[in-house]
Amino acid sequence: MSLFNIIIIVLIGLIAFFHYVQGFFSATISAVIAIVAAMLAFGYHETLVMMLLKGRFGDQALAMSLVILFAAIYVILRLIFDRAIPGNVRFPAVVDKVGGAVMGIIAGIFATGIFALAAQSLPFGVTIAYFSRYPVTDRPVKVSLNNRMYDAQVFDEVSVDRIGAGADVEENARAQSLIPSVDEMVLGLAEHLSAGSLAGQRTVQSVHPDYALEMYTSRLGIQPGAMHTAINIPGVAEWVKVAGVYSLSQVAQSDAEVNSIRTRQLPVMLKPAPDQMLLVVRAIFDINATDKDKIFRFSPGAVRLVANGKNYHPIGTLENANLLINNRIDDPLFVSITGEDMGADLVFLVDQSDVAQGAKDEGLSVDPGVFLEVKRLAKVDLSGKKIDPSINPSPLIHVLRKGASDKRPNAPAPGTPGAPGMPPMPGAPGPIPGAPGVSSAAPFRYSNIDGSRSLFTAINVGTPDDNVRNGQIASGTFSLTERKFSMLNINAVDSIQKMAQGEYVVRDLYVPPGMTMVQISGYANPQENADKWAWANSLGEIDLVDASGRHYKPNGAWTSLKQGTSDKLIAMYRADGPVMSLGREEGTPTDLWIAYVVPANTHLRSLDFRNQPIQTFNQVIP
Repeated sequence: MSLFNIIIIVLIGLIAFFHYVQGFFSATISAVIAIVAAMLAFGYHETLVMMLLKGRFGDQALAMSLVILFAAIYVILRLIFDRAIPGNVRFPAVVDKVGGAVMGIIAGIFATGIFALAAQSLPFGVTIAYFSRYPVTDRPVKVSLNNRMYDAQVFDEVSVDRIGAGADVEENARAQSLIPSVDEMVLGLAEHLSAGSLAGQRTVQSVHPDYALEMYTSRLGIQPGAMHTAINIPGVAEWVKVAGVYSLSQVAQSDAEVNSIRTRQLPVMLKPAPDQMLLVVRAIFDINATDKDKIFRFSPGAVRLVANGKNYHPIGTLENANLLINNRIDDPLFVSITGEDMGADLVFLVDQSDVAQGAKDEGLSVDPGVFLEVKRLAKVDLSGKKIDPSINPSPLIHVLRKGASDKRPNAPAPGTPGAPGMPPMPGAPGPIPGAPGVSSAAPFRYSNIDGSRSLFTAINVGTPDDNVRNGQIASGTFSLTERKFSMLNINAVDSIQKMAQGEYVVRDLYVPPGMTMVQISGYANPQENADKWAWANSLGEIDLVDASGRHYKPNGAWTSLKQGTSDKLIAMYRADGPVMSLGREEGTPTDLWIAYVVPANTHLRSLDFRNQPIQTFNQVIP
């Protein structure tokens, strides 16, 4: 039993004892008032946050309004009843004491129910006093970085991939409740009354299908120090907008996490069942929604699509309008916003009857009452919005991704079908011809972009000199400027491990003053009959393009490949000019890197092959 459960039980016991002392009649009045106060507090606490607080104290506002409303209503009603009925009613001693204790337990359930809901709405981590709605685990992992292995730890990882609508029976069966489940008792009565005697324009179920679980999922994947709320208040603030709603018939997918931290067996192509649809909501975030570092932090758990009394959480985000980056419910997501508003394409797998109306051949639109909620307080009504059956990339969409230094996300283990340099998995599709923003003829497949100025491995140059011209080692030639490689030409002679051994190792690449380096990582065309070295011959046709349309040729490229039992390196780099091709070697290349030297703070638009985009960007590398 968690500490949070123990606190709830102790509070109920104290409240019951107080009412036991007061007697049956007084305790009955108190219990009735506690029920009324709890229902009114829950019913109006969000209204109070929006109308009076107007988003101030955002992370604590829901808890404050719940507790203050409950306490104020209870105290006012109790004072009124105490003045109106100053006396007491006599009952037999046993009835008076036992009845008082029973009524005290009822009052305690509703008082602690409000307390429990308020506590769960505060910006804590996954657990509150060791209580979590779903079991969590800690596990060690080994992370590969720059050809080295590091020990790390994953903390409070939720035991399920999905929560809410879309979760399977086994996942739902792992849900845990408080003992006693005071929060669910309060919510159950509120839902019953909202559909009956206290019915309004909308029922509680239509807005909060599971309020207690929503408070839990909204804390997942967000660090305790980050903002846990965003606000949309008419006339005050609009931190979340929806730029479009789209549908996909199917989509290629990849896991959001690198394999060294997490491995999941995901189908290469995700296709919804006949009664389902893949719905994409293009959400745009305001800079006011970011933390101090101008990054908007959220997670699939902090976003919900409410439709037909169900909570749907995104299964991931769409990259370049054609690749689903699949997330678990507690995966952290980041959008950097430094200038204009930026956003993410949120992908939901939904029952079509819950969300869409109309015929597919005539065009679908979103059902009335369907809305998107981001980080608790930012709601966007989607009612009546047209569902576009096609989606194009947008420069406003850019979710920060983890680097793929060890392997591309969701790549199978080396040597297995579908791994870099191996035939694709059975049934795996190649690039979809004509897909927006993708050149199906490109011999290079994109994984990641960063501003690294180093090789993934060090090379022993055999000299302590900082400046060397046309130096020689067993695997090739090099030049050093300020103890950095300004020229490099390495062939597959010595193993990577052997090349990195020695006293005079160098890893950094020289970049001229006023310039910066952009490294693009990826892999060769994975189609079964594709030439795995075609990218090396066509290196000069893979251009980096900036926002003004200027094209930059590669200044270098390198790859690792296996020959026998050894991993070898092939690399070519020139700081002062383009590299148009890379020599072939025996073996199959695995991870690939292409380096570009461009003016500092260049606004990048795309990576092109023969003037057709491989990947689009909206990014500045300082």
